[in-house]
Amino acid sequence: MFRYILLASTLMFIPTAHGWEENATHPKEEKAEVRTEDKYIPEDIEEQVTSESRKSDPKHVNRFPENVKVYIIPQEVKCKKDKNRITHCTDKAGTPITGLMHKYREDELIRTYEMTDGVLNGKASSYYVRIDQKYSEKNYKEGRLNGESYEWHKNGVLKSVIPYVEGRKEGIYKAYDEEGRMREQAIYIGGKLNGPSRIYATDKNIIFDLNFANNQLHKGTCLYQEKTPAIKQGTKEQRKLIRRKLSKEEINKINAGELSFSEEIGEGECQFYE
Repeated sequence: MFRYILLASTLMFIPTAHGWEENATHPKEEKAEVRTEDKYIPEDIEEQVTSESRKSDPKHVNRFPENVKVYIIPQEVKCKKDKNRITHCTDKAGTPITGLMHKYREDELIRTYEMTDGVLNGKASSYYVRIDQKYSEKNYKEGRLNGESYEWHKNGVLKSVIPYVEGRKEGIYKAYDEEGRMREQAIYIGGKLNGPSRIYATDKNIIFDLNFANNQLHKGTCLYQEKTPAIKQGTKEQRKLIRRKLSKEEINKINAGELSFSEEIGEGECQFYE
């Protein structure tokens, strides 16, 4: 399910396609400082994951040399976090681990970690239980998330991509449904939501067209279907789609975590979750 989340105080939400151009229906309010650098603004947001694009690899694939030492969690490993929230792991003798750490559940591999001198350095992967499919893959450098982190649906189609730089989100976040269609997109700068983000319906309509400044929603619009008899167009019946500005009260409630965004187009009014 797609939800708006306030990160850092927990914020997640959903983006879309057709570029990041300013929508003429956006409210005319005082501008907030938004550091949306050109390198984070794609020419065309809309995209779809192809059958071969970032497919999850099965857990039995072993890309490591046979001579790499493997440590089993928790029998052969001791780990603790320092004041900077970086995890340090040693073997039972207290020697920092260099190699691989594996975690099993009932003899089934569920997690793998690449370690250097006792800290995460490289890839950390997790797998679905009883399914020969990877769930996530995260990249670390000296104990901090660094590079793109991926998640996959159970059918192996890419679910999300989140870029990190030295432990903070930095760049364009994307999320897809099980058929590979874009459902969310947003920009993180310095670990915070900054600039445009969009939430898409399965038909590629933009349900919520939003703009953030330092993790706070600044302005936005929403889309809903007119509650009138549907107009028949060919073999399909369609209701008129209406876009409106988000009210100041709605924006305040969203920033306070009292409302979250729906992934469906509402009927008669914009749809939120409380």
